[in-house]
Amino acid sequence: MTSSSTVGGQSGEPKEALRFVTFWFSSLISGYVSSCFLLCYHCCCCRFFSLLLLFFFAVFMLLLQL
Repeated sequence: MTSSSTVGGQSGEPKEALRFVTFWFSSLISGYVSSCFLLCYHCCCCRFFSLLLLFFFAVFMLLLQL
């Protein structure tokens, strides 16, 4: 059986590591935000910090695209 995916050598390894870190970070942020909204949706500070984290995550994702 031949594999359809090819490994680009060392140039492909940092991209895979970056995808793993991005996936881990996004799941961490989404888990934090969802649990925060479920536990203390009425708390203004919690909503502020959640929106702040989402903003920094969006900036981080934009920087990864460059």
